[in-house]
Amino acid sequence: MVIESWIKTITSILKGNFEILAKKRIKRKPLIKGLDERAYISYALNYVPKMMSSAFDSKELLDIVIRMFTEIGEVEKCSIMLINEETKKLEIKVVMDKGVIEYPKIELEIDYGLPGEVIKKGTPYFINYLNEDNTEFIYKHTGDGLEEEIDSLMCVPLVGKRGIIGVVNTYNRINNRGFTQEDVNIMSTLAHQAAVSFENAHLYELATIDGLTKLYIHRYFQIRLAEEMARSRRYKNNLSIFIADVDYLNKFNETYGREQGDIVLAETGDVIRKWLRKDIDIPCRYGGEEFAVILPETDTSNAFFVAERLRREVEEHKFPGVERILRVTISIGLTSLLPNSDLTKESLIRQAEDALAMAKGSGRNKVCVNV
Repeated sequence: MVIESWIKTITSILKGNFEILAKKRIKRKPLIKGLDERAYISYALNYVPKMMSSAFDSKELLDIVIRMFTEIGEVEKCSIMLINEETKKLEIKVVMDKGVIEYPKIELEIDYGLPGEVIKKGTPYFINYLNEDNTEFIYKHTGDGLEEEIDSLMCVPLVGKRGIIGVVNTYNRINNRGFTQEDVNIMSTLAHQAAVSFENAHLYELATIDGLTKLYIHRYFQIRLAEEMARSRRYKNNLSIFIADVDYLNKFNETYGREQGDIVLAETGDVIRKWLRKDIDIPCRYGGEEFAVILPETDTSNAFFVAERLRREVEEHKFPGVERILRVTISIGLTSLLPNSDLTKESLIRQAEDALAMAKGSGRNKVCVNV
């Protein structure tokens, strides 16, 4: 029964149901000694890296990696720290404690404590059964808020193609089992795969994400719009897009400086991301002070509801200013592609731009539709 259960677990995972690992621990108690253990390790070293390589969203990848280390390492707690290339500091990106994941956003000096030593030397470190001689050292040097309940610890460097990019910390082996050198070898192999995946995700973001607003770039918008239009026609689904323009952004730049204008654009990007469907809607920076959003499987009336809600949220948002909280509004031009329409991509965009011009020409801070 143990082998059958394991096969079912593997099958579910390979279908993409990785969440099963968070809900049910895999027990290493094989009917035939060594068989289940070898199958587990073989899976870990061959299939999990493939799952990591398919994830390009940083938060999704962090979630996959921390669950992987927690479950394969059979530990209660885990944390991932990555080096920020701009600040040259060590950021605690994600922490998992007994199944609960948090994203603390804490920065440490790159030479901080045990993680700093592992980064400096480039070699893993593990310790079992902490005693009075080493407990104080570990408590003072792990740095991610998990110190108070540590009885065993492993810190492994994340070594990618460009060198060390961070560390993975695992704590408290299940059933009081200490870490072994074999565990270090397995976790180091997985850490390398994770590091390469983090590097790939970072390169993907640099190529597709606007640095200021954290939305997709204009070229990505053009590519995805063509794809969504083809999908809309193939499956006879509705498709809507809208283009939004920050009202009077030039006045913000002239009055408060370009830095204030950048803050307005970045904050607007945050509001847009917050009020759209994750992994469905496609928010982009269209250019300058303009944003574009693709709404798959959304008709005109529902798209208008989304656009109007977004307009209202921006109007009510408290934009941080140099001297005081600022009031910002946006104008929005909306259009839709009907399932049987023969509109080209360029024509659809032109309709949205015309609708935006109507919104700006009739007083701004409103949504206009052009279908």
